[in-house]
Amino acid sequence: MARLLGWASWNAHTGDESLMHRLDARVKVLCAVGLVAAVLVVPVVSGWAKHLVLAALVVAVLVVGRLPATGLLRQLRWIAIFCLGLSVLLPFFRPHSPQDVLALPLAGLTGSRQAAQLILSFTVKGTMVVSTIFVLTATTGLRKLTVALSDLRVPHCLVELLSFIQRYVVVLGQEAQHMDRARRLRGGGRTLALRFKAGAGLAASLLIRTCLRAERVAAAMVTRGYTGRLPRITQAKMSVGAIALVVSLWTALAALVMW
Repeated sequence: MARLLGWASWNAHTGDESLMHRLDARVKVLCAVGLVAAVLVVPVVSGWAKHLVLAALVVAVLVVGRLPATGLLRQLRWIAIFCLGLSVLLPFFRPHSPQDVLALPLAGLTGSRQAAQLILSFTVKGTMVVSTIFVLTATTGLRKLTVALSDLRVPHCLVELLSFIQRYVVVLGQEAQHMDRARRLRGGGRTLALRFKAGAGLAASLLIRTCLRAERVAAAMVTRGYTGRLPRITQAKMSVGAIALVVSLWTALAALVMW
């Protein structure tokens, strides 16, 4: 639990100075939206060449942003775990027709070819989407990202939710680490069953503490005049070059999708 909450530091790589870091946050948001849309629209099996071009674009952005590969791999591990679980269940998918039968090199087991294509599609698309979001957040930071989303007229509820996540998820991670350290100092979790029981109790206790802290924070914000909307930060208009960059990328992605 502590590790799960402790990873959420979106500002970990925003101190580096690169072209991606200096780029307008609104431009990066619009470009990321276009890239994610292209990844989701293009089929994997019949459009593998297009996905290679999109993957090359993501890798190029990673290189330009001088982002560490270890940070991206830590985010991709959740996709890998989920896809591995789907692959284990592949023999239990029922083929729709004799042509859909897929022979597996494991003691004569068979699976569904359509299921295999679905797993491959989810793996490729999930990896691309997570990589794009990692580049966006790692080169922008959640604070600048929320300001850019607000300026792009994203619903204020979503923007304020991201702002609160930025402020309090690290606090919750530290609280979970303290609780886990106290559990280990008391000798809890010597066996797997005890660890599972202690982890469930820790999660329940953390949920209760989170609700109590949220009530105190909400009362303090109302006392200070919070009306349901955070103050909006105004930014300068996007430059002509920034608009041209977004339009050029969207045009190139549209041409790639329709090609």
